[in-house]
Amino acid sequence: MKECPREFEVAEAVTSGRWPDASGLELRNHVSTCTVCKDIVLVATALYNERESAVQHASIPSAGLVWWRAELQARREAVRRAERPMTLAHSLAAASAAGVALALLGGLLPFAQELLTAFRNLPQLGLLIGGLAMLLIVAPLAVYFVLSDK
Repeated sequence: MKECPREFEVAEAVTSGRWPDASGLELRNHVSTCTVCKDIVLVATALYNERESAVQHASIPSAGLVWWRAELQARREAVRRAERPMTLAHSLAAASAAGVALALLGGLLPFAQELLTAFRNLPQLGLLIGGLAMLLIVAPLAVYFVLSDK
């Protein structure tokens, strides 16, 4: 890579918008003979023009819209902060309910085993209880479908 001692000066002229009109004749003559500075002018001019175009076509929202968005963001953050303790309380309540359900199931396990033993001894009673359970499940569904408008 070749370097030119006037690279910085050329880049400064282009990025400040002085190139080529406000630049001196000596600098323009140098750029016409120096390949490194020609490349710098080419690239820097393209970047400068792109920046100017972006600045001119930038759409800046109104102050009211910016304020409204900031208010919405602040409210969302406040709601998140307020919900944190509730989320913790819900989590603790769910864990407690699961623990109580497991304790009840553990306590009812001997009774359930005794009931299953009784069902084995009395198959007719088991069928009767099973039929009653099915009736309790199917009857509300049948009533729902009969009385629904769909």
